[in-house]
Amino acid sequence: MAAVNGILGSLTFAGATDLVGAAAHSVLANKWSASFDRDSHDVTPFSPTGAARKHIGGLHSMSGSIEGFLDGTTAHDISHMTSDDAPAAFVLTATTGRTYSFNGILTNWSVTIDVQGVSTWSGSFVSDGVVSLA
Repeated sequence: MAAVNGILGSLTFAGATDLVGAAAHSVLANKWSASFDRDSHDVTPFSPTGAARKHIGGLHSMSGSIEGFLDGTTAHDISHMTSDDAPAAFVLTATTGRTYSFNGILTNWSVTIDVQGVSTWSGSFVSDGVVSLA
């Protein structure tokens, strides 16, 4: 069985502007990971017999990390971290060709500038609403 890896992704912030004043701010990603989470709820009845717990599934979400290279064509500002505007639009593709599309909130954003190497950005996210798989 082959491993599934993230091969590319994009992230668009609708409320921000880029270097040329465009209404959307997009960045490309070259690495990402995601975790699918679901709440569970204890619905064990209070009964004098039986000691086994019973659970039902609850709300689900996706969280993960995303990163890419910095270049001179896109402004990598933090306006998307300081605004309560619409969430970012994520499109993440795996080596299988399957694509996850969803709106999400960035919970962390880091920039690493290396004098003699490649400069990168990275961030953490949580989904906001339905995650589509195509």
